[in-house]
Amino acid sequence: MSESPTQSKNRQAILLIPGFGSRDKKEFLYNFSKGIEGLGAKPLKHFDKGNCSIKEFEISDKLIDIYEAYWGDIIEDLTKMELTDKVPRGAYLIYYWLFSGIYKTLQESRILFLFCTVFLLVFICWYFFSILIIFSQLVK
Repeated sequence: MSESPTQSKNRQAILLIPGFGSRDKKEFLYNFSKGIEGLGAKPLKHFDKGNCSIKEFEISDKLIDIYEAYWGDIIEDLTKMELTDKVPRGAYLIYYWLFSGIYKTLQESRILFLFCTVFLLVFICWYFFSILIIFSQLVK
């Protein structure tokens, strides 16, 4: 029984997850694919599966699958959540920052530790004043 060409080759995957920018879906996949083709890769397949676009390339003795999953399709849309769901999520984030042991890893870099500490203090102040504004509006 002979092996198919895709079974006998080394296979690798690249996952692209574009950020929050206002880019079009598949734009990063298109640009990345053009770069790989410029290196001599031969495009084999392109298809969409769910919220993910997939391109398959062959380069020397490897098959490379490039996946683009759009960030907006992966995360929950916080603008559609109720306030009663947002407040506990923010409180959990504060709990995580304070008690997860994340600061143990920050001991290696003073600048990173300082940045994270300042960010945490700013975040706590913002969260506290946001809750204060919400409660002041509820009292009126």
